[in-house]
Amino acid sequence: MRITRTNPFHALQKKLIPTLQVRVSIADLLPCNRQCFSTHSARSKQPLNIIRLDIQRSTILNQLRIEEALLRASDANYLIINKIPPNERAIVLGISGHAERWAQLHHCAKDSIPLIQRFTGGGTVYLDRNTLMVTVIMNKSATDVKPFPRELMGWSSVIYRKSFEFIDSTTPKHASKQQIAPLFALRGHDYCLLDKKFGGNAQAITRDRLLHHSSLLMDYDINAINHYLLMPSLDRQPEYRKQRSHADFLTPLSNYADETEFCFALETALSEEFSHSCRINQDEVLPYLDRPHDKLLKVLDAERELQRVERQIAATAAQSLSST
Repeated sequence: MRITRTNPFHALQKKLIPTLQVRVSIADLLPCNRQCFSTHSARSKQPLNIIRLDIQRSTILNQLRIEEALLRASDANYLIINKIPPNERAIVLGISGHAERWAQLHHCAKDSIPLIQRFTGGGTVYLDRNTLMVTVIMNKSATDVKPFPRELMGWSSVIYRKSFEFIDSTTPKHASKQQIAPLFALRGHDYCLLDKKFGGNAQAITRDRLLHHSSLLMDYDINAINHYLLMPSLDRQPEYRKQRSHADFLTPLSNYADETEFCFALETALSEEFSHSCRINQDEVLPYLDRPHDKLLKVLDAERELQRVERQIAATAAQSLSST
């Protein structure tokens, strides 16, 4: 079925991606009924399902639960995009992260900030309404990328660079906005603009499946980040950080790209990797939550974590006294 809608990107889309058979509007980024388009130049013979989560139901915890269920209980490929709701905020740790090493537990406990330990590796992030969460879940057979974190990061960086090149191509030459593609860099497991981070990433790799999820700073509240996150110790910092403060280390993506424009560009770039793409509703994947699967996602209580740390400190002090 051919879908045609008014879209300011149409002329450029035909120029940059001549194989796109169906024209998709920016409005299509919003939740809607199933719609599909295909690309002849796709590297995979498998389809991609695109989900824009409902902002009224897309809490951070709910998204991570959906992701884990789709990774372990589904055999389809997904791109999930979620803008965190206005009143939502959380500290999200890697699967082996220790809350006391990354978070200001006193402040988290006082302000009832939830601590979520995700099912993937990586560091710790503070997420709120300024954060865009982007996740790709796919079969290993859907891509030729080797199933290792570094290779998966490299593959994802190519997709993001294509997205930024698309955005730059749509920006009028007389516009004051700086082009973003020449600034983009992959540094370790971080997406950066020059040497400042705007996106953190983590992966999960199972026998047949791959998951790559990203938290992107469209903007950020530096006061909240300083309030709830500790400055990571030197041995936990990426080398390129060079002991910079949060304020000097981070940069907002919105300085270079509009959120809606970025989401459209990312959809377009990733869709080229698959046989065709279908936009589906969030409700279509909720049944996977009830299917049997391993559940490694945890919610930690900041007050209990604080009490645990205080007990450890007291025990260590008592042991030190007894040995003198």
